[in-house]
Amino acid sequence: MSDILSTELVCSLKHVSSFQQEQYDALSYSWGTQSPSLEDAHGERIKLNGRWIWIQPNLAAALYKLRHPKERRTLWVDALCINQMDPLEKATQVPLMREIYANAQQVIIWLGKESNSDRHAFEHLNWLFNLFDQRGDVLGMNHDESDNDLWWAQVKVEKPDVFKSLVALLSRQWFRRTWVVQEVASSQTAVLKCGDASIEWDVVSDVLTRLRYPLFALDHTEDTRTQRSLANISAMENARRSVNGTSTLSLFEILLDTCSNDCTEPKDKIFAVLGLAKDWLEKGGLVPDYRFRTTTEDIFRRFAMWDVKTNGKIRILSCVTGRDKLTNLPSWAPDWRKIRNSRPFVRYSGRTLFSASGDTNVDAWYSDHGQTLNTIGEVVDSVEVLGSEPQHSKSVFTSVNGGIEVVGLIYIWLKECQKLAANTQGRMTEDRFEQFWRTMTCGLTAEALPAPNVYGRYFMDYMKLIESKVRREIEGIAGMGIGRIGGISGSDFGGNFYGIMARHDDNDSDGAANALIEGSLNMWSSKRRFCTTSRGRLACVPEGAETGDLICILYGGEVPYVLRPQRNGYNVVVGECYVDGIMYGEACSGQSSWAKHFRLV
Repeated sequence: MSDILSTELVCSLKHVSSFQQEQYDALSYSWGTQSPSLEDAHGERIKLNGRWIWIQPNLAAALYKLRHPKERRTLWVDALCINQMDPLEKATQVPLMREIYANAQQVIIWLGKESNSDRHAFEHLNWLFNLFDQRGDVLGMNHDESDNDLWWAQVKVEKPDVFKSLVALLSRQWFRRTWVVQEVASSQTAVLKCGDASIEWDVVSDVLTRLRYPLFALDHTEDTRTQRSLANISAMENARRSVNGTSTLSLFEILLDTCSNDCTEPKDKIFAVLGLAKDWLEKGGLVPDYRFRTTTEDIFRRFAMWDVKTNGKIRILSCVTGRDKLTNLPSWAPDWRKIRNSRPFVRYSGRTLFSASGDTNVDAWYSDHGQTLNTIGEVVDSVEVLGSEPQHSKSVFTSVNGGIEVVGLIYIWLKECQKLAANTQGRMTEDRFEQFWRTMTCGLTAEALPAPNVYGRYFMDYMKLIESKVRREIEGIAGMGIGRIGGISGSDFGGNFYGIMARHDDNDSDGAANALIEGSLNMWSSKRRFCTTSRGRLACVPEGAETGDLICILYGGEVPYVLRPQRNGYNVVVGECYVDGIMYGEACSGQSSWAKHFRLV
């Protein structure tokens, strides 16, 4: 930037051969709403190399605030340093982004013009950071979750403005952008600026990452923007650990971490995070392509093909979004703009230990000019009876939204699933109940680890507590002459929820155990549908599953997959599923006589 102290913004481009030999700061910011004519959109003018050009107002505000009064300042700014109208130049520059931000003296995160709420948020972040330091608490590792929840509740009561200001800060668009993940994760040091107020990024990330774990994140922030912002901060820190070598993230895993983020150019769902992926850095093969004739769907399909060929896995089938005539994507290629469930089992393969296909190897290839994915596997079952859409909300008993209406809906949903699981006489045997609780939790804890057997008792107590809560409310309201609540009435209780529960008392309920079951249900069942299969098994299948869909083991796959046969002999991918009793290779013969060729379109 120049040293001109006028209202004009004047700068020049500096061509360099090595980022390591330059001293500069890199700007991370939100572009704002794009417009064909920035002048019509109230854009700002800047003189670049002697020529006036238009830039977005948010960038102009940042440059006005960041320029030095008496000396030149060297900044990397993508909108100015890359010709955004040249697809080839963009494709060339994108792979350099990690290097650019990694070699900057600091990354300046510009949120926009300052408000009183922003300044208060910065003050509260510093206060919380110091408070955590005094507690000696690193991401809650020295305290259990219930302790953290109680502590956050106390802070909320004593300082309600803390949460209000943080929610306002997290509503800033920058926190939900895709590009910022790589920009922050690659940085040596970063500072967050809002007008004249500033704060170190390490302070921000430390405090806000903690908000991702206690119940605050789900119970005290109804604004989905806040939840998405917290998730993106978590993605930044995961990527930072990968960049620093303390963990390894594949491009597939990073895409799941960032799938809910925003980006102006949909292709950047892939390209904006390439430099963070260890498999892409080591193997390459997926080239940024901003040419107009290359569609976003082309890029998504290329990634799916690349992941199968490069990593030898068929995990992309766990993230499918269904066939969409408007996008022309095959069912096996995820549309990263609308992932329905960002928590597939395969995201946690190192923890779940699922191995549905046993010791078989992936056998997959593409045909029909990349339109058909061919796989080998076996049909092991089919969907017979589907339960209703899931009704579950984490922290039923502690949430501000955990009233009887919510609990009533959850009760109806769980009761229906129980009825589907029972035998033809409507009885729940001990063995069937064990299958039932494993299916409802998909056999996993909320941390994606195999659920221990004690979860069976926890689940039973949780169900009894749900019923007791609803029953007490209905009986109390009935005494006041009110008939129904939450869509249920006293007549809906034909007896105990489970006869097997009759020997348990309300006093047996354990708050920590309830939290474990709630966490598992929220993580795994809340975005899937309970069902019974034609062979009498219990399963959790994708929300889009239909009666008659095939349950298949595809060779080399960690989990079973639901496929929908078409009249032409092809199959549409519906998604991954949990089927109790076949998650560890029990149903896979691996014999050629049983093998079937699936053509996925």
